[in-house]
Amino acid sequence: MIAPEQIPVRRLVYNSLARIIAPGQVFEVRALNCKNASGKGRPHARRGYFDSDHLSEAAAEAAKLTELTSRGGWGADGVYLTLNPLNPDLLARCSNRVDFSNDGDASGDCHVLNRRWLFLDVDPKKPISGVSASDEEHKASEVVAKAALSSFRDEYGFSPPAIIADSGNGWHLIWRVDMPNDEASCKLLKSFLRSANKAFGNSQAEIDAKTFNASRICKLYGTFSRKGDHTEARPHRQSRIVRFVENPELLSPDVIADFVRKNPVEDENPNGSNRPRPAVGSSPSGERRSGGMTIEERAAKYLWKIAPSIQGEHGSGQLRRAAIVLVRGFSLAVERSVEIIMPWNATCKPPWSEHELLHAMERAKENAIEDFGYLLAVQIERDGVTREQAASVEFGPFDGTTAATAAGNQSSGLISVLITTEEHEAVARVSSNLHRLPGIYQRGGRLVRVIEIFGSEHGIDRFGTPAVQDYPQSVLRTDVTKICDFVKEKQSKDGPILKSVHSPQWLIRSVAEQGVYETVRRLRGVVPFPCILPDGSILKEPGYDQNSGLLLTARVSLPEIPEEPTREQAVAAADALMAVVCDFPFVSRDHASVWLALVLTLVSRFAFSGPAPLFLFDASTAGSGKSLLTDLASLIVMAVSAPKFANSTDDDEMRKRITAIAAAGDLMVVIDNISGSFGTPSLDAAMTADTVKDRLLGRSEIVSYPLNWVVSGTGNNCQANGDMKRRIVYSRLQPAEENPEDRSNFKFPDVRSHVLKNRPSLLAAALTIARAYIAAGRPKLGLQPMGSYEAWGSLVRNAVVWAGWPDPVLTRKQFAAMSDPQATALAELLEGWSAVDPENSGLTAAEILRSIERYPLAGEMISLALQELCSTPSGKLPSARQVGNKLKSIRGRVVNGRKLEGFINRTKTQVWRVVDATSGRLPTAGSAGSEGMVYPQAEIDMGEEEKWDRGESAPADPADPALRFDPNEFADQLEGF
Repeated sequence: MIAPEQIPVRRLVYNSLARIIAPGQVFEVRALNCKNASGKGRPHARRGYFDSDHLSEAAAEAAKLTELTSRGGWGADGVYLTLNPLNPDLLARCSNRVDFSNDGDASGDCHVLNRRWLFLDVDPKKPISGVSASDEEHKASEVVAKAALSSFRDEYGFSPPAIIADSGNGWHLIWRVDMPNDEASCKLLKSFLRSANKAFGNSQAEIDAKTFNASRICKLYGTFSRKGDHTEARPHRQSRIVRFVENPELLSPDVIADFVRKNPVEDENPNGSNRPRPAVGSSPSGERRSGGMTIEERAAKYLWKIAPSIQGEHGSGQLRRAAIVLVRGFSLAVERSVEIIMPWNATCKPPWSEHELLHAMERAKENAIEDFGYLLAVQIERDGVTREQAASVEFGPFDGTTAATAAGNQSSGLISVLITTEEHEAVARVSSNLHRLPGIYQRGGRLVRVIEIFGSEHGIDRFGTPAVQDYPQSVLRTDVTKICDFVKEKQSKDGPILKSVHSPQWLIRSVAEQGVYETVRRLRGVVPFPCILPDGSILKEPGYDQNSGLLLTARVSLPEIPEEPTREQAVAAADALMAVVCDFPFVSRDHASVWLALVLTLVSRFAFSGPAPLFLFDASTAGSGKSLLTDLASLIVMAVSAPKFANSTDDDEMRKRITAIAAAGDLMVVIDNISGSFGTPSLDAAMTADTVKDRLLGRSEIVSYPLNWVVSGTGNNCQANGDMKRRIVYSRLQPAEENPEDRSNFKFPDVRSHVLKNRPSLLAAALTIARAYIAAGRPKLGLQPMGSYEAWGSLVRNAVVWAGWPDPVLTRKQFAAMSDPQATALAELLEGWSAVDPENSGLTAAEILRSIERYPLAGEMISLALQELCSTPSGKLPSARQVGNKLKSIRGRVVNGRKLEGFINRTKTQVWRVVDATSGRLPTAGSAGSEGMVYPQAEIDMGEEEKWDRGESAPADPADPALRFDPNEFADQLEGF
């Protein structure tokens, strides 16, 4: 048996992840209080997001995070993971890596798809916080865990927990559940933990009643728990799973509810505190400061200096600041801080749940470095303005001027802004009145306006399409004088008077950089055409729509569209649209339906969430009409041609263009005249993202913009690089003429004019198809989902098929095959391999080269395939070393249901063979072929106990055999469990 301390961290972590993470699950790895090797700077958090296909990478990152700085690690106090499945879109924040550059945004309850685990944390009670548990305290938590486990099983009918783990300071019991992530489940688990603590907690250990939130993090087993310094009395310990139950039984919510009923606890008060609450206006010490305000009143007032948190705009950072102000700055109790923050929380988008607020307060108390009481000496109220006077002014109690001044200016339509050294009050007053300016919006944490752009900007050609632009500070300074009167207090012979002054530049700059504006309208997108909303209704009236956040910039007189169009009407509408492109030489109807999908995507872009694929129009020769097709779609929907830009193979240049497009809010863009292959990492990422986060062009500022674009591409005989192949729907034009630009005898000789003349009816046809499909209840058609574009497929793709046209995704495989010559070569290699190794006993790289001469027919196929795979000159075979290295790089890749796998024979030689991708596994000892295979290299059998329950498949084993270990290595620790 291996001693636990001798097992490598990475190995322990990997096997912990393999037991917790379900196939397809996305999870967050989070490390707290990481240190710099130099010892300088404050401790900081690190986090990243991973999926089940990258457990080895997650294990490697966790090992680095938990390793001491003296050994090249980050020396984190603790490394954690989220137990429950997260929204896969979170991968776009930091995909399968840990971000070592900044703290980033943590996952929240709103990101959890469902509850998969019930987490019970038994912690010892320590005389002081911030230190590790002593051996006696650690043992005390073990006693409580064993007692609870025995009682759950024998008295309440609980199934055995799937995982029993030593957290390093306490013990964890984790059950497998299947519950929704909703308020009812949250309340049930919250009550369960409180009941469990009442039933089993004692003076030495307790059950943490605060682990009920769905996004709760749990110790990543195998990493170290470091609270305070390591001492003999209070050592740092390595966490580990000590028991894992194969095929765990699901714990029923009814069993949990029955336990709660049999172990009732007192109801909590509405704000989450069980202790008597102080009367409003009092403080724990009864201390009052300037203006007769208590500490709590001063804290509540100071809190409004912090802008409310907005999801996707570093909202967690705003909550953290607010928590530090209350708990550290004003030394308020955690429970009372939660009560005081509630009015501020109501302005957050969305508001935080009560348990999230409680968790933030506790983290501020335990982890923040600010001194307790550091804000107690701050002067909150400006002399000469009473709290009652401030409250009488429009837009809230603390807006920075006197009631008399405000009353005078309100009669003239202007808002008075008193300029004093209390700059935050003037900034807050101006910010709260910005909504009075026509044409001002907020987007991505910035003040913006909408303009029409003609010409080229950042390499993007625009033809009068509406675009979003940052509100220039020079314009903002002029415009605010239309709603505000800036005044200063001056001394005169009759005493102090208020005198109008110019708007200060510092104030305008501060307003422009606030990041959050409570009263300014949020702009989701700009649409110059009537469009479909998620409920199937049509946004027709020009202007800003409060519910959707869309700005409709043009009025179009549409023919009447039925409230609930029939399928026959949808079919007729689709045929009317497709008649526009009847002169284009599509290879087949499959390829033509891609254009119909593009038009429907444009009118439905804000009716579904998530990204849309790239629509690629490819042709065999120039002059086939590719660019005209994209123009026609844009003309039907927007009445102008979509912005265009040339393809770039420079990823940095492509990234800048994508940022410029996102900043402008362009709905449709065309990558025109693609030559050869295309696709860069930035474009790959943007095609599956909802937001773009990048440095602002020409500045060092990092900005975040929503990305609601529809991307089309045109080119001749295009090929796609990397992951771009699976992000494309493909349409091929293949004219029969040598010079297709010389064609005549068109049904619509001037098709642009035809489209513009009939635009209202054509746009109505597109809206009718989408509306009819939604009105029919979005019937499911059984189409194979297109990864990353499920929401698009459930509306647009299904609507195209439902309206009588082929599935626009069908042609994607054709394009993928053309764009991946190595896949074709690999398929030929596997086909030829089967002929030269009919017994499937395995061949070395040298043997496969020798087989080319022995088997002429199959040998020619193998020869050509190896030349393509190894990139050798035509007619020249690669060396055995080149073949071996290439086979290692392509092993495990599935082509036509087969894959290549390697193993080591008894002579320690690398041998290769072809196996079935769905059922084939490499032989283990005792099932040798002609050369006697000993152990697999690329696949590792973890044993029957590793099989997942409910028909799930275990995550793929790592290529590194060092990550495998015996599940019984810790059997000596199971005594009593």
